Amino acid sequence: MEDPRVAAFRASDQHSKAVELIDKMVLRGLDLAVPNNKELLNKFTEAQSANQVINTIALATGLISFDDLEGNEDSLETGNINLTKPGHKRTLKILVGQLPVGDSPPYRFVLIPLALGTQPKRLRQSKVLSPDENKWDTHLTLLVRTQTSAGDNCYIDMAGRVYLSFRKFLQKNKFPRAVLCYPPDGTIELDDQDHVKLTYAVVGEAQNRMFKMNTAAIIGAICIPNAPIMTCFAAYRLFRAGRDLVDCYEHGTLNPLKFPRTIGRWVELLMCLGYFINGGIQLFDSFQVIDITVGGVIGGITVLDLMIQENSWSKMGLGERTKLSFFLCFKNRMAPSLENGECELECMKLKTLCSTFKKYVTGTFNIENFKKLVYDMSRSPVQSTIAALLFLVRKLIEKNASIELSEDFATIKIGDRKLMFKRIVQLPSEDIRKFGELIDQLNGDFSNLSSRLAELFGDGKAIRLLA
Repeated sequence: MEDPRVAAFRASDQHSKAVELIDKMVLRGLDLAVPNNKELLNKFTEAQSANQVINTIALATGLISFDDLEGNEDSLETGNINLTKPGHKRTLKILVGQLPVGDSPPYRFVLIPLALGTQPKRLRQSKVLSPDENKWDTHLTLLVRTQTSAGDNCYIDMAGRVYLSFRKFLQKNKFPRAVLCYPPDGTIELDDQDHVKLTYAVVGEAQNRMFKMNTAAIIGAICIPNAPIMTCFAAYRLFRAGRDLVDCYEHGTLNPLKFPRTIGRWVELLMCLGYFINGGIQLFDSFQVIDITVGGVIGGITVLDLMIQENSWSKMGLGERTKLSFFLCFKNRMAPSLENGECELECMKLKTLCSTFKKYVTGTFNIENFKKLVYDMSRSPVQSTIAALLFLVRKLIEKNASIELSEDFATIKIGDRKLMFKRIVQLPSEDIRKFGELIDQLNGDFSNLSSRLAELFGDGKAIRLLA
């Protein structure tokens, strides 16, 4: 039978907020329609340095600082730099110091969000929870799951306490009197509605310590751009709990998840990039153009620009590349670094290219063969070829061109003109872009495509392109 205090919290509006917060922290904008994305939910992040672990937790708790990056590009490239806000470095170092690494890295860990439903009045008075109290607050904190050298799970809370099993954590945690919402056994699973499965326990009842707590405050609602496939991501409502909700542990704090408002624009960016992977560049017309210029986040670069511009990575400043890299890595459970972020962005471009052309294949689309074609046929650096092909197909989409790609990827039909697709891929990236600009100039009339290609590239190259 359910504890009446748990039932009272679950009946409150704070419970729905707790569920939403845990969902957002776990999903991080992942598109669950993408094959294998659910496997990321319990994926261990592997970090090569303590600083990479610290930065990951700092991202999750809003304790990251992107100030004073200049002069540290080499360290940012590997992620071996502590970007924690002043005043919090020691706390996170204590936590990370408890992670078992054996003789050498990697550090392996999973972040598990937990919600605490508290009754603020009774908490201040050090009274037990009451099922008749109707005023609740919600606080979030993290539990870190890692593994011993023997491969057994162990858990570390934000105060650096180690628990050798999830059961021990439930029995021995130092939380104040509250209803604890947590994934069963500390493992992330989703229900039929793609919400994180939760179970509940009353904690802190055996403690006779006084806890002082400031009123929890909503620090912002981060809105996600609306689109039909974004059914579960209406908004992020993010809470900050009192920093002085502490126990007798000298360095212990109940660290809530806290996101600065500026992260909202990055969430929008990552969500859109993620949906392009599954839906293709065609989806861009379903989104409002997101120009990431608010607060100088990315100077004049839109979501689409990131995908199709030549050298979009190098066009960003160090701060913008660092922010994009760290949030991309956080979303995909990778150790944050410039190197990993750039690789993630390039992988997203390739996946977007595949999903875009998949819609035009007259038959079965073999994604591995398509990737092999792009890598084998590319005469320019493959990253440049991918961006140029995305630019070309975007121009075709803008002009409402009829496109058909043969199942073996040998030919592509644009309007009533058939071209050799493999030879298009072989073009230098600058020539693929020139082809895209020509499509833009033709404005949907491809009747003289052959002659215009000859004008652009010369008769010999134009003949080789035509099927």
